[in-house]
Amino acid sequence: MRAFLKSARMTCLLFLVLLTAAGSMMLLPAEAAAEEQDGDADEAELDTFEKDVGQEAAKQILEHYGGEYKLPFTEQLILDEIFDRLVAEAERTDVRYSLTILNTRVANAFALPGGFIFITRGLLNHLDMDEQAIAAVLGHEIAHVEERHGVKALARRMGLTILVELGLIFFNVHDHEAIRTAGAAMVEIAQSGWSREAEYEADELGAELAVRAGFDPMGAVYAIDHLKRLDRGTEPLAWFRTHPSDDDRQSRLLQQARSHWDDAADSEAPQAIPQGMEDPRDRFVVSDDDAGYAQIYDALQERYREWLPGVQLLTWQWHPEGSYVALAGQEGIWLLDRYGRGETPWRGRSDGSVLEIAWDPSGQRLAYVLQSDDEGAHQVFVGYLHGDTDLLIAETDSLQQLVWSDQGIFWQKDDGNWRRAGPPALEPVVLDHPVPRVLSPTAAVRPELSVEGEGLDRTIRLRRPPTIYSNDK
Repeated sequence: MRAFLKSARMTCLLFLVLLTAAGSMMLLPAEAAAEEQDGDADEAELDTFEKDVGQEAAKQILEHYGGEYKLPFTEQLILDEIFDRLVAEAERTDVRYSLTILNTRVANAFALPGGFIFITRGLLNHLDMDEQAIAAVLGHEIAHVEERHGVKALARRMGLTILVELGLIFFNVHDHEAIRTAGAAMVEIAQSGWSREAEYEADELGAELAVRAGFDPMGAVYAIDHLKRLDRGTEPLAWFRTHPSDDDRQSRLLQQARSHWDDAADSEAPQAIPQGMEDPRDRFVVSDDDAGYAQIYDALQERYREWLPGVQLLTWQWHPEGSYVALAGQEGIWLLDRYGRGETPWRGRSDGSVLEIAWDPSGQRLAYVLQSDDEGAHQVFVGYLHGDTDLLIAETDSLQQLVWSDQGIFWQKDDGNWRRAGPPALEPVVLDHPVPRVLSPTAAVRPELSVEGEGLDRTIRLRRPPTIYSNDK
């Protein structure tokens, strides 16, 4: 009798999950309140079922996607650090999260009930080990588990069938067949994708997890930017089949990212103003000629270089380390490296003129001020060096100077007063015990065979070439 009641409670609990997933609302009958003391046991049984289904589905996912892949040691440490920081912010104490890299070029990521998180080698390659984008993807997948999207989707998919199977499991009649069936169904769900509502929920919670773990809330936007650049005709990009990429979703992510910035407010002047118009390495001097066109003088070779011919400069700023120079012209912003490469605009802006630009102290982001052609309000945007989508953080009626310091973004208005907007605090990924790269001897050429003399005096010598040391990655 006790086994029957236990099974009945479990069945009712999962049935409520099914109704909740379908959007139904239901009040428990009064007599069910007497069973409230057994609720913890029921939850534990559902957690066990969730883990068992996830474990079964994980085996099938590994088989389907070529098994597990291991990154180079240092990259694996970085990935583990990102994942561990996100998991530390998760709220479900009943889940033990794990991360597995799948050995496939297909770009995708999965979350299974019970905390089994997967990301493919192909997706990591496309994200180019961008810490913010990776944190966004992993945070999104963890959020699916936090919200029990897997169990809810499974209940919708299998309906009353799974309830009957569960009853048989608890009577030990059907062995593990129901778990195998549910695991196979879970794999199909993971490969076909979640509902749009579930994706929106995972976006929101995933971004919150990332921010609490010290990552940029714009990471999710830039992850989509990374993938949108790929040629879908040649790349195995399954991500867009299982994760919607419409403009509405990206707009939601932008709004959420903006909410993590401090609102613009009156402020004292920044403590230090970077001299960004001068090359930190004291080689190149950027200026504009009498007609406003860019001219770059190379002090080392004592000659002018022709970078961006025909472009009229409005302003420019050097990267904090001198790796790039950002040049603002009538058609947008160009990022040139120290060899002058970068002939296409980093940001093409035909809707106004870029008046000011400023690098963040880390050199990963660039703020700029856009004034519309009708001389309307000045808009302050922030964009990532390798991203395509910018975040509007403030609007102002006038602006003379833009500064980005450790305290935030500052701008000075025409009346001399300063305003400030503060970004969310970011914590870089730092390894406690980084592994040094090892220099190992590698034979760069084959041994040389030489012949000396003629006839009976001929001598054949095998000469060992000098060993060239190369960086063993």
